[in-house]
Amino acid sequence: MVAKNVSLFKYPVIILLMICHCAVLQAQQWLPTEDLLVAVPLNYPPYFFVGETGQLQGFGIEVFDEVAVRAGISFRYKIMDNWRQVCGALKNRTADIVPLLSMSEDVKGFTLFTSPVETFPVSIFVRSSNNFIHSREDLEPFQVAIVKDNCDGMPIIHQNTLNLREHLDFDRAFHALISGQVDAMIYPYTGMMNRVRNY
Repeated sequence: MVAKNVSLFKYPVIILLMICHCAVLQAQQWLPTEDLLVAVPLNYPPYFFVGETGQLQGFGIEVFDEVAVRAGISFRYKIMDNWRQVCGALKNRTADIVPLLSMSEDVKGFTLFTSPVETFPVSIFVRSSNNFIHSREDLEPFQVAIVKDNCDGMPIIHQNTLNLREHLDFDRAFHALISGQVDAMIYPYTGMMNRVRNY
């Protein structure tokens, strides 16, 4: 009688190889065959803007370029006029990714988010001659400009007690503030500081 040496590890290794092969096949099916379309707004410094050389630049571009390299994905940027168009493209699936998008409840309804990359304060801006507005509670009797162009990323704009004046872009809202058409403006602090350098 010939003794057979049967390894107990032989079959688990074969099963493990089969599982790995299936995982590779699934991953290959998930990877897109075409470049992913990454939508960004044209002018939202310091996150997205076209530099003097005509190249898309900014913190959002730098972060996403690095993520794409690490993830091994190929993509192309689609520059859109404003945040409203960017979010519309994501919502109607003509764009695949939007880097550095604000996490609002509305947007969570039609997209998935990674872990947060950055947080930023949303601030109340007033003219230097204004001595009445010092906090959010002080806004209620006054007219407040907002830019309805940011995918509803600022929860404060959903509060019905505020007398909000919506503007299509930053320039119109800022002009309304400095010309006295409104008493205050709510906008992300970093964005405001970068924009007012142009005035």
